[in-house]
Amino acid sequence: MAVVKNLLVRAGADFSELQKEMVKARSIPVQCIETGIIYASASEAARQVPKTTQSKICMVCRGQRNTCGGFHWKYYKKENNNE
Repeated sequence: MAVVKNLLVRAGADFSELQKEMVKARSIPVQCIETGIIYASASEAARQVPKTTQSKICMVCRGQRNTCGGFHWKYYKKENNNE
C-alpha cells in the first residue's frame, strides 16, 4: 500500500481523497427499520444515531444480534421497479 501511496502522491493525486472514494465504493447502505431512514453505510448510521456502533449495526444486519441502539437494522437493497 505504501508503494501505491507514493506513486499516487508523486502523480499529484490526493491519497486521502482517493482512499475515501475507495471506501465509499465498497460501502453497503443500511436502513433503520423503525424510522425508514437509509444511510450510505453502517459507519454513517453509527455517526448519526446515538448509542450505536458500526460493528453492532452490521451484526444486526447479518442476524447475529436483534437490535443496536434500540433499533432494528437491515442492509438496504434498492428495488428494481423498471421491469
